[in-house]
Amino acid sequence: MWLSLAAAVNARMSQVGLDQADLAEASGLSAQVVRDLQRGMPKRYRSTTMVRIARALDWPADAFPRILNGLPVEDEPPAGRSPHRLRSTGSSSAGPQAPTDRRTREGIAAIESQVEDLESSLADLRRQLDAVRRGA
Repeated sequence: MWLSLAAAVNARMSQVGLDQADLAEASGLSAQVVRDLQRGMPKRYRSTTMVRIARALDWPADAFPRILNGLPVEDEPPAGRSPHRLRSTGSSSAGPQAPTDRRTREGIAAIESQVEDLESSLADLRRQLDAVRRGA
């Protein structure tokens, strides 16, 4: 469930030219909240958090529930707002190559996330081992 939302958010960030720091700033949320969402590992989200991120991505307020229920989300920004275009996402000649590049970036991001999770788990195991050794 959360992984599909993460994939949609990451794709939309790429589409509108936002990176993690940009989205955090535009939504008024911390980079950690954005990072957790990008990994599909939310600790807990309030509806206001989801709306803030959706609005920063130029999606309607109901985008997250729609995505989580497998429904399409309109690509047009809400009325009266212009889409974010903070930096160029490349030349138009890259057309057919762009999806492969995006999939590659998403794959790398997923692997990096898994590595970080494994490193965290390893650190926890080392702390437990040290505690056992101190107690022995």
